[in-house]
Amino acid sequence: MHIRLILELLRKWPPFVAIDRVCTKPYTIQSERPEEVNVHLKPGDLLNIPYVALHRNPLFYPNPERFDPERFNEENKSKLVTFTYMPFGTGPRICIGSRFAIVELKSLLFKLLLNFEKYYHLIE
Repeated sequence: MHIRLILELLRKWPPFVAIDRVCTKPYTIQSERPEEVNVHLKPGDLLNIPYVALHRNPLFYPNPERFDPERFNEENKSKLVTFTYMPFGTGPRICIGSRFAIVELKSLLFKLLLNFEKYYHLIE
């Protein structure tokens, strides 16, 4: 259960707001609506991909504002769209500290739960 909780925490509140990449070959993003224009990318163009927009998009995550760790259980994993969940990036340029950050997050959750009664009055 704890890993699903952490995955959902990272979906709702990723450690980074966006990722940037440099375009390596010409590419055209086709417009989807009549009022839009095509976007033409050239090699060297800088792209900024906002994680939060992906992680909170209702096309990829039904009811995205709801905190639901069950999104990441075994039955629902097949429903996840590739490259729509990437709190630490993805591929060969994934954050080198991602595993360390997850261990830190687990330690924090453990510490909070261990001392829950001690700190409960602060959230009442």
